[in-house]
This record gives sequence, structure tokens and C-alpha cells, in this order.
Amino acid sequence: MLSNNQELIGRTLNQHYRIQEKISSGGFGCTYKAVDKYEQKIVVVKWLHKIDSRRAKELFQQEAKILKNLGDHPQIPTLIDYFEEDQQYYLVQEFIDGSTIENEVQAIARNKLIGI
Repeated sequence: MLSNNQELIGRTLNQHYRIQEKISSGGFGCTYKAVDKYEQKIVVVKWLHKIDSRRAKELFQQEAKILKNLGDHPQIPTLIDYFEEDQQYYLVQEFIDGSTIENEVQAIARNKLIGI
């Protein structure tokens, strides 16, 4: 079982997703860029830090089902897969190349400071 400070880079999850690099991390988990070995495309794998309670597990499964039901919404990355492995929880979503929301907000703030 992984602890919150162990990296997934280089590992293959669910015998399917080869982790390439970390994109971001936060209080609930980490986000990685990965390769789908079967589809040969880049995906995003979200690893949720250890979920200890049954309620947290239910919320994870509920979120995954909601994302799956949203289908192909142009503003939401498509949910490709979700699974549990070694008592860890993962969401796999479509990879959309571009800057993060955090980077966009920082750019807007900088532009406001310099009067653009």
C-alpha cells in the first residue's frame, strides 16, 4: 500500500495506465499524466490519498458515477475509468493540454497589477 508521500511515477496502474509525470498535488491527492497502454493515448490519473472511512469510499464512487453520467460535456474532461488498487482510489480522465486554472488566475492577477 502506498503512503501519501510515495510517488507513482514509472508504475503501471490497473495493468493499463503507465504513470509518466506528476502534474499537481493537493490536500486530497495527486494528479499525474499517464499513457493508456491499450489505447496509446495520454490520460490524466487522479490518485486520491488514502481513504479511511466507508463514507469517503462511497463519496469517491458517487463522484465517479456522476462524472461518468456527464458523458462528453465540452467543459469537463471525460471520465475514462475509475478503480481501486491496493486500497487506493484512482480516477482516469481525458487529458486536455493547456494551462491550469491556477496559472490562468495568476496571469489575470498579474495583468491587473500591471494595468493590462
